[in-house]
Amino acid sequence: MPKKIVRKKSSSQKPEKTSKSSKPDSIANFGSKLNNLYFHPNNFLKSIEKENKFEALLKTFVLFYLFYAVVILIIQTVLKTANFYLIIANFVYSIIFAVVVVFAFSGIIHIGVLIFKGREKYFNTYKPVIYMIILGIIYSFIILICSLIFPFTPIQADLMQQALNTAGVKQIWLAFISQPGAIINTILQLITLIHLVAFAVMGISKFQKISKLKAFGAVVLPFIVIIALWIMFILLYLAANS
Repeated sequence: MPKKIVRKKSSSQKPEKTSKSSKPDSIANFGSKLNNLYFHPNNFLKSIEKENKFEALLKTFVLFYLFYAVVILIIQTVLKTANFYLIIANFVYSIIFAVVVVFAFSGIIHIGVLIFKGREKYFNTYKPVIYMIILGIIYSFIILICSLIFPFTPIQADLMQQALNTAGVKQIWLAFISQPGAIINTILQLITLIHLVAFAVMGISKFQKISKLKAFGAVVLPFIVIIALWIMFILLYLAANS
């Protein structure tokens, strides 16, 4: 019987390459990142351990803030809350201000880190703080939507100044908290504050390699000092003009 000739497959044939996305920060990946940031902070902090560039983090923040600012711009334009040119000016100003806030917040908290013996570089404070601010923007969007669904009248500064006694101030506050929207807004503000501080403490503790108690002090102490100085300034101003 004739022998069957078996043809060997050429080893030179290259396997087909699987196409991979060249955009690591695709919308799906970014959505997953935000989900971990909000719901799974420990997993999120582990996932950003290797991030080590100021520019990349700032770019992520600016793009996210731009999205938020455009949404605000659209809402203000639709509701006609102000002149169109004023809205555009506020849009540009808010972006510049947001970038300044990132470095200002990081600097203030890093002073607290140094007070509590954190020895890592400024970047290790900047990284968790910038994501804390992104988390704050998410909450700002939630609060905005709730305020549109449950509108309320905020306390006016001029009304507080016109209140001649404690009873007048009390009446203004009672009128404020009688609004369902005001109660919802206040609760959301408290949840926001607690969540942001908790995330900042976890991030500072991890990347500055200090205990959570020291990280809490590093986050809170500088702002307590600033608020105390601000109150002292107001009291001195009122005493000088009384």
